[in-house]
Amino acid sequence: MAMEERANGMSLRMTEVDEAIEAIIGLAESAKEELAQAEGERSQVIETAKGVRKRAMERLGETKEREKGERVKKRRAYSGADTISLLHYKGEMEVKLRQQEIDLKKRELELRELEISKLSDERSFEWEMRAREEANREQKWKLLLETQQQMICMMQQLMQQMKEQNSVLVSLISKVNDKI
Repeated sequence: MAMEERANGMSLRMTEVDEAIEAIIGLAESAKEELAQAEGERSQVIETAKGVRKRAMERLGETKEREKGERVKKRRAYSGADTISLLHYKGEMEVKLRQQEIDLKKRELELRELEISKLSDERSFEWEMRAREEANREQKWKLLLETQQQMICMMQQLMQQMKEQNSVLVSLISKVNDKI
């Protein structure tokens, strides 16, 4: 149907036959899954039955040997050598653990020293920056004072020139008045 829709460019409606076919396909797939699950369970039952039959067919001596082997595995007595080797292993593990703890503490100390040196560097950098800022401020103030002093000198010179011009003007005016 999807291919037909693409070819025609039209959407097709599902008929009752199409719906029934889809339902049958769904039932067939679920039946396959149930069959596979039942097959798996059947194979487990067969394996269990084979094991039970094998034990039933054993002779009395074979059963005792099998059970004796199982008991030997379960009840193994430890010797003094096993205890010593266990204690030796335990001691080695404790030494390794302590060495790891020491290495870890060394690493922590190195990291703390690094942090302290970074803080120290940051503080010294901040102090340098503050000192530079203070020096810059002082330079700005000095420049400002020098500029003000220069302006005062220029104003004084300007005032002097104005006085001279005024005196020249006054003398000119007085000469002109005398002639008039």
